[in-house]
Amino acid sequence: VIFTSVKPIIKMAVIALGGGLFARMGVLSPEACRANANLVISMLLPLLIFSTVVPSFDPNNMMTVLAIVLSGMVYMVMGLSFGLIVRWFTPIPVTWKGGIVAAGFLGNWSDLVIGYISTLTKSEPFSPQDTDLGTAYSSIFMTVQNIVLFNLGGFQLIKRDFDHRSRADLEKSSSHKLKAASNSDDIAIDEIDHAPTLFSKTSAVDVTQRCNNNPDLTVREKVSLGRRVWLAFKPLLNPPSITLIASLIVANVQPLKALFIHTGSFSVKDAPDQRPPLDFIMETARFVGPSAPVMGLMLLGAAFSRMSIKSLPKGFWKSIIVMAIFKLVISPIIGMVWTTQLAKHTSLIRTENKILQFVMIMTSSTPSATSLIYLTTIFAPLDKHSVEMSALSALLLAQYALMLVTLPVVVSYSLLYIL
Repeated sequence: VIFTSVKPIIKMAVIALGGGLFARMGVLSPEACRANANLVISMLLPLLIFSTVVPSFDPNNMMTVLAIVLSGMVYMVMGLSFGLIVRWFTPIPVTWKGGIVAAGFLGNWSDLVIGYISTLTKSEPFSPQDTDLGTAYSSIFMTVQNIVLFNLGGFQLIKRDFDHRSRADLEKSSSHKLKAASNSDDIAIDEIDHAPTLFSKTSAVDVTQRCNNNPDLTVREKVSLGRRVWLAFKPLLNPPSITLIASLIVANVQPLKALFIHTGSFSVKDAPDQRPPLDFIMETARFVGPSAPVMGLMLLGAAFSRMSIKSLPKGFWKSIIVMAIFKLVISPIIGMVWTTQLAKHTSLIRTENKILQFVMIMTSSTPSATSLIYLTTIFAPLDKHSVEMSALSALLLAQYALMLVTLPVVVSYSLLYIL
């Protein structure tokens, strides 16, 4: 069991180290990472979602979608509570209050979970078919998180840190107000699309704001109700979200599903190769899609290789330790209890659905998302070595180092006593 639990970590570490090495060599430059992230989100991830969701779901197991959405919300509320506790009771940079809260509720729910599933499902008590199921479940978790992060304004936690700092800087320089105004900084939130990670691109935000050096000077435009509704739903119109919705529709409409895979409840005339008429689309998705988590892990390693810690506030090590314990020790315990009780006392999870229980436990056991790096960079483009970025780098490095120990322990315990 221990070897089975450690093997996926070794695989993912090797891939991430490769990404870090290529970044140091200049192969995975920031521009290359941005281009590769665009490729992952626009093509690889949608194909992965389609190839796993369509065969995995049908009208009989759609309750699992509700279980995943509910669990995702519970995990994010739990993480939000962790972030608030760390913010209120431990030393943190005064300009990073929202960032530490975001680090609590954002987890790496895509690359790590899918990477683990692809290896672990080859061993007992899982079957090879569970690979598609686990990836499909993880894709839904990922979509839930990104809806909260982008559509519901979770990114504002990070943005407000720099808004408040700009206001404080303005007050300090009030004696120089008569000087010529400096150029405004344009921050386009839709640049989040280009952050090189699976998280940062899954839900795009197409809202452009001008952040002037004088925050008191704002221009308010009247926006119609229809425009507001469009702006609220437009972030959902990106390849992964559209693919997930379309895949769930195809999976539950048997005549459509029969065009891609053989089903027992409905049949259509096969192509000359005795396969469904649109089987070539499914074959393409199955061939290309699995490269998405590999590329995501390489971009993860590249991101870590560019981290730098220049200065940290006194006592911040306490915040790092407390957050790491919350995310990687307490959160998995709560995740195990939540999953087992949900399986025992509700109809949302069948006790024999071991891969769903495993994905739910794994999702609760992940460290903070590396997308925080790119969100912070977007809102503070001129502060390459800011105290906020140094604090975030130290926080993430500590969590991912501890994860090498805690994740195999969680997996081993789950395999022995829960699944």
